Amino acid sequence: MNHSPAHEVEATLFVCARDPALFAARIAALHELAGYELRPQATEHIRDIYFDTPERALQRSRYGLRVRRKNERWLLTLKGDATQTAAGVQRREREVGWSSVGLQAILDDLIALGVRITVRAATSEEEPLQAIRALGFEVIQDRETRRQIRHICSTDGQHVLAEFAIDACTYHLDGGAVRCYEIEIEQKSSDDSALSNTCDALCTQYANEVRVWRHSKLVTGFALEQLLQQQGREQVVQANGDLKSEYCDALDTILQSRDTD
Repeated sequence: MNHSPAHEVEATLFVCARDPALFAARIAALHELAGYELRPQATEHIRDIYFDTPERALQRSRYGLRVRRKNERWLLTLKGDATQTAAGVQRREREVGWSSVGLQAILDDLIALGVRITVRAATSEEEPLQAIRALGFEVIQDRETRRQIRHICSTDGQHVLAEFAIDACTYHLDGGAVRCYEIEIEQKSSDDSALSNTCDALCTQYANEVRVWRHSKLVTGFALEQLLQQQGREQVVQANGDLKSEYCDALDTILQSRDTD
């Protein structure tokens, strides 16, 4: 990408508890973890729409184009180029507010990647989803997330070292809506110890309820669709829409097989 895009470093845990909503509530009630204060922040309501070309050029390049509505704000994001680090997954990312300048910056990145775009002027005057469709892109995933955020603070309480998020993600799939829960810990300082320490503490204390998850939400959604096709919705999804815990292994197996394709 051009213009020095940022890198995000995060670790993700997938919730495999039998009652994932109850487990997520237990985690949200924590005030301390691994010796760090967890400071509650405002809950976010997020809708993510991912786009690709009809030829799926971005998927082949392992990039994702996302239009996000976070509370009342529209954002445009290009994500990709993920690598595994000792602390977690590092991924190149450019996120801009919805504007003509921001849209053009993302389009420049896409053109640099060799993505063909419908010839037309970039404009932010249109509704974001309509504008991206007009550029020749198709919706490949629609997802809603309720995100409970906690700041992981330094021992003196003066610095935010990482962000701790409990996500309830509802994937709107061809086979119907499916809800999964994840815990994301994103590094917010030059010191990655808070990220690794809190992640290790969760894996130790809740070894039967969470597992390290190196897959993005985007590809997790694709795997969920495949799982529904293979097993049938009634077999895989609880009556309330949550993924059944006994299918976490099957979901992970699908994702690992995709990684080797």
